[in-house]
Amino acid sequence: MQANFFNIEYYFYQIYLFFQKIGFVEQVDGRVVFAGYWYIFALKMILILISVFLTFLFIDFLYRLILIRREEQEQLMSAISANMEKTGKKNARWEEVERLISSDNESDLKLAVIEADKMLEDLLSTLGYAGESIGDRLMNVGKGDMESLDDAWEAHKYRNRIAHEVDFKISQHEAKQVIALYGRVFREYQYI
Repeated sequence: MQANFFNIEYYFYQIYLFFQKIGFVEQVDGRVVFAGYWYIFALKMILILISVFLTFLFIDFLYRLILIRREEQEQLMSAISANMEKTGKKNARWEEVERLISSDNESDLKLAVIEADKMLEDLLSTLGYAGESIGDRLMNVGKGDMESLDDAWEAHKYRNRIAHEVDFKISQHEAKQVIALYGRVFREYQYI
């Protein structure tokens, strides 16, 4: 017996035989024709019902996906809050950043930005984003996952300038703007 599972013509022929058996198609003068218009109407109705069913199935899928994402976000927020309450670092680290940012000393301002960046690293780690550096972790964050992603990038780039440019000067006004960017990210996740 010959194997027909790779022969596409065989499958089309089997479909044709099925439709011929139920009276949907017939051969007239060697041509395949539809047996009647009521079959076409019935086929259209069946296809419409299948389309409606699949549309509702797709909408249900999207709805459930949104619910799952919301539930994950809530679990993540509660895990972050529990972790911060457990370690007691939530307010103490941010208060230290705020204390440093109110200083007139330029090294304190730089240190405030660096400490806020370390907090960002801890937050990204807690959120489960992998990477060797903060930049790598930020690249793994999807646009829809973090509303303040652009703020995080801008603040981190400023921190990189502080860390890598030897003669980099920072004013208190600039430092406060950068810390405000970090603050937006942390508030989004109730980290401070």
